[in-house]
Amino acid sequence: MIPGRKYFKDQEIYGDWFPRMGDILFVRAEAIDKKTGSSMDLLIEVYSKKLRDVGKGTQVTSSPGGSAIDWQLEVDSATAGVQEFIGIPDSTGGMSELIRYRISTSGGSTDDWVHMRIFPPVFLDAAQ
Repeated sequence: MIPGRKYFKDQEIYGDWFPRMGDILFVRAEAIDKKTGSSMDLLIEVYSKKLRDVGKGTQVTSSPGGSAIDWQLEVDSATAGVQEFIGIPDSTGGMSELIRYRISTSGGSTDDWVHMRIFPPVFLDAAQ
């Protein structure tokens, strides 16, 4: 969870690590406010790593070697309100023991900003 925070042009922020608690990840974010006329986009990506690994982790994709597009949440200049996605890895995995978000911004003017929050993640177990 990341409480309400302002993000500015060309920022890249990694959230804290939290434990994986299921097979399916449900992510929700809300654009609370933004600078009037802002054309900046904000992207939330899911990263994962094993407990013993060091570093930033690896971006989670829909399948090994696959596209990460299913694991991204984009808040663009036209977006308002709550946005959400459900990440479902294939049977070979995709999420390791620890999970975190990478938030990055692109586009817009030097003084553009968006105030947004990420709700606590919801994990579900895959049906067997």
